[in-house]
Amino acid sequence: LKTTGLGESTVDEMLSPLLKGTNPSIGIYHRGDGVHARIAAKARTREEAWHLIHPVEEQARAILGPTIWGIDDESLPAAIGNMLREQGLTIALMESATGGAIANAITDIDGSSDYFKGSLVTYATEAKIANGVPAEIPATYGVISKETAEAMAAAARIRLDASLGLGITGIAGGTEVEGQAPGTMHIALTDGDRTEYSLTRYYQGREAAKKRAVLNALTLVRNYLMSRTAESK
Repeated sequence: LKTTGLGESTVDEMLSPLLKGTNPSIGIYHRGDGVHARIAAKARTREEAWHLIHPVEEQARAILGPTIWGIDDESLPAAIGNMLREQGLTIALMESATGGAIANAITDIDGSSDYFKGSLVTYATEAKIANGVPAEIPATYGVISKETAEAMAAAARIRLDASLGLGITGIAGGTEVEGQAPGTMHIALTDGDRTEYSLTRYYQGREAAKKRAVLNALTLVRNYLMSRTAESK
């Protein structure tokens, strides 16, 4: 079971009542796309193993709930793509600190052109303004701010004519900028009426900061789509 939005220790604690068993057993692992809970059983046949695993998996699903985004070989970008396609939505991005990494993750999936309009990589402030971010926003709140991320999301949605717009601005490098620590990332998602926001602070080097930002951006999209599904029921 693949989860997002939870730390390894949190998943371990949540599943602690199930960790005492030895067959099946549960292993908790931190991976690039979140924390995974691997359930394994020993049996003479695959069918017998499944009968051992199934009730434990059901209990784990009940505990972890909506933090589970996929299983086995499924990827988070693929899961998001399926939801976008099912809901008839498209998405556009305006990326700064991630430099197109979110777009890269989305377009790694076959058929992503069904729902992905494109990404505007606006590293410089001037590029953000040229692509629809009002100049007074970064001037007033700073380039690395919630307000700028929200303006980027809105501009991407309008500029690329998408259902959803996602904006991200932050610090991938190891130097403090505008009084904010390395690894700070402001992420916003908008549908034109509703705007969601996420703040990430994680720095273990430039590459790790960007990877975590991509994961958190995709998680923000996924959570929005999940809530939209729940509201329609």
